[in-house]
Formats: sequence, structure tokens, C-alpha cells
Amino acid sequence: MFPCRSEILKVAHNRVVCLNLVNENLETMKNCDSLPKGYVPNPFNFIYDDDSLVSKNPAIQETLQAARDVTEDRLDLDVPYLKHLHQLHSLSYVPLGCINWTFKFNKTYKKQYSSFEQYCKQELGKSVDAVDNSIQAARVALELIKAGYEYLDLPKNMSQAVVLKKFTGEELIEKWEYVLANLESHERTAPKIKGLLFPPKVSEDTINTKIQLPVDVYSKLVEVAYKAELSICETVKTVVFMYDNVKKKSDLKRILRWILDMVELTSKPYSYSPL
Repeated sequence: MFPCRSEILKVAHNRVVCLNLVNENLETMKNCDSLPKGYVPNPFNFIYDDDSLVSKNPAIQETLQAARDVTEDRLDLDVPYLKHLHQLHSLSYVPLGCINWTFKFNKTYKKQYSSFEQYCKQELGKSVDAVDNSIQAARVALELIKAGYEYLDLPKNMSQAVVLKKFTGEELIEKWEYVLANLESHERTAPKIKGLLFPPKVSEDTINTKIQLPVDVYSKLVEVAYKAELSICETVKTVVFMYDNVKKKSDLKRILRWILDMVELTSKPYSYSPL
């Protein structure tokens, strides 16, 4: 049954109120200069406002409460405990991957869904590949944990870990040691790890080099290319390949020397000297 117009307007009004509260909080953050020295504005003040629009999903409720617990206790939490929380939550992708594997292995999704793909899309809002990647990322991280790596030397998120999903055992350790040797902890983003382990293949056709030419030579090259309706690269390639067919080095040297002499002669202004 569709909600009536008054209910729709009420929900819309509540959303606008919530957005206004968030915007007010952002404005407070922008005006930090007007705050007392040493005062840091709380960007999460709005989480204590009305919860009428918040989903009743237990996971969402617990996430909101966890955020409130941390912000409420911010004056009582010491650095070691905050560090512990940070490390724990940055590695949360590991148990998440184990949960996904357990669900997939037990096939409990078949009680409601015809396939794992359907479950992933409708319940998790993710593709099967994304869920499988989370499983592989957890496996990679756990192998490294069992190998004795400390927190700073572990992949900090699923994106970093999943780059290594093709490796296991000694090969995984070898590849990860290579990453550690070449990238500092703060530099180990997924794109950088991937670029290091799987550098893009470069074909000869895609390699370009630069050469420096005098302005007059370059101008003449452009003019010749324009007249021949060719690109500059095609023009140079044509000339090079044409003279490359000259078999004897002495002949090539003589031909090029003759061409250069002719260019030099024709470029000089003609002067008449009477006998």
C-alpha cells in the first residue's frame, strides 16, 4: 500500500531537517578560525540528533552506536587503545572474507536464493567477483599473519591484499617481500602494488622517443610532411626506410653527404661576381 501524501511530505521534511543539521555542522567546521585556540570541532555532532530516519537494520544500528561510543568516550580513550581500535578495524576485511567463505561453503543462501550470485546482488549489493575477492584477500592476509608479519607490514585493506590473490605459500612471501622492499607502508596503495608486481607490458610500437631539432630543420620537416599529406612520424619513417635500403655503408654516406651539400648550396643567396 502506497503512503499518503502527508506521510511523504513528513518524511521529506525530516530528511531536509537532517540535512540542514549536517550542513550546520559543516559550516561550524569551516569556521574553525573563530573557535578558541586548540579547540577541534566535532564533525560527528549530528549523530546524536533524531534517529527517526535511521534504518532498523541491526548492523546499521550497531555501527551508529559504536560511532557514538567512541565519540562520547573520546576524552577517556588513551592512545594505545585508540591505536588498537584503528588496527582492528583496518583489518576487518579479514574476518569479513571468512564470513563470506563460510556462507558460500555451507550454501545456506539456498534457503532463500537460487544461486550465490543472486544472494550477493540482492542481500549484499555486491557482485560475485567482489565477494570472491574478499575471500581471497582474507586468505592472503591470513597467510601473511601466520608467516609472522607485524601490523605495519600487512595489507591494510582488501584492495591491497587482493592484488596478491594469484600467489600462495613461498611465492606469496617472495612477492610480498619484494613489495616491502620497494614501497614504504604509507605508499602501499593497491595501484602501486599492482604496478610493482604486474608492470604493464610495453610493445615496441608504443615506445616513443624525443629528438631535438633546430627550428629551421623542424619547420622544413613540417612543410615536407604537409605537402606529402603525411604525419611527421610517417615522413621521417619514409625517409629513414628509403635510405635504409642502400646496401653499402659507403654509398649511404656519399648520398647523404651529397644531399646535405645541395641543401647548403641552395640555401645560400646567389651572388654574381664579374670576371
